[in-house]
Amino acid sequence: MNNNAQKSVILVVEDSPESLGMLHETLEMNGYTVLLAPNGEKALEIVAHIRPDAILMDALLPGMNGFETTRRLKQLSHARTTPVLFMTGLDDTEHIVEGLEAGGVDYIIKPINATEMVARLKVHLDNARDAHTAKAALEISGQSLISTDADGTVLWATPSVRSRFVPGESRLSAQALKWLEQNSSEADPMLYSDPCVETDNQGNNVQLFYLGQSGHQQFLMRVRESEENTTRSVVTEYFELTSREADVLLWLVNGKSNKEIAEILDISPRTVNKYLDHVYVKLGVENRTAAAMVTMRRIADHLYG
Repeated sequence: MNNNAQKSVILVVEDSPESLGMLHETLEMNGYTVLLAPNGEKALEIVAHIRPDAILMDALLPGMNGFETTRRLKQLSHARTTPVLFMTGLDDTEHIVEGLEAGGVDYIIKPINATEMVARLKVHLDNARDAHTAKAALEISGQSLISTDADGTVLWATPSVRSRFVPGESRLSAQALKWLEQNSSEADPMLYSDPCVETDNQGNNVQLFYLGQSGHQQFLMRVRESEENTTRSVVTEYFELTSREADVLLWLVNGKSNKEIAEILDISPRTVNKYLDHVYVKLGVENRTAAAMVTMRRIADHLYG
């Protein structure tokens, strides 16, 4: 008996009573808890309430076949990372590819060799367990990370960015998806490591940094505030400025004249002067040169100190 298997729940989706009986007996003898489903509809019903550790899926089920069943299972957030092993007598390349594209991780050809099946199952359970452990570590690390599939749908996010990139709902923009495809196709991602600017659910711009592939068609990225947002946040909070005062100050730091700032912000030069009067008081300075120096020093301390 596999002592490590006692906590593992295996869902077997198979329409043949004879095969179901054999698989049930073999898996129980090896210490697994077994759930049985005779068709895809029943499998979806079970997984909606219970998350199995792995699924053995017959490819040629009556009605909804195993490929479509797997695609629907993978739409359930809690089942996205559950390993699915297909069982079928079809060993042609077309069906093998279809199974992998549907979300399967392996293909077991019938008639099934029980010893081989158990060995393959253990490998995928161990891999899934290791991935789960790593994910749990990232969850409590405090880092801002997201994982997406190849279509850009967010599969997972650490707590710090979960409200900004909602798993199962948020999706990368076309621009970010193109960036992801280019990164993931590189033999060495570090050769193409420029970040991508993306807009989160709250309408804020952030930078995405590609970290690599974290699983089958799953891509891991770090999320960081864009330099623009970070700079604006620093001056607003540190100097206790209003949003408009911060805008005026940052354009001043960028070397714009009062007239240019007025045109950029669509306000009058006189209004710019009023905002600057308030800014000088809050910064404790008397002129634009001193204001620019104080501001740049504060931004540098935040970013590099």
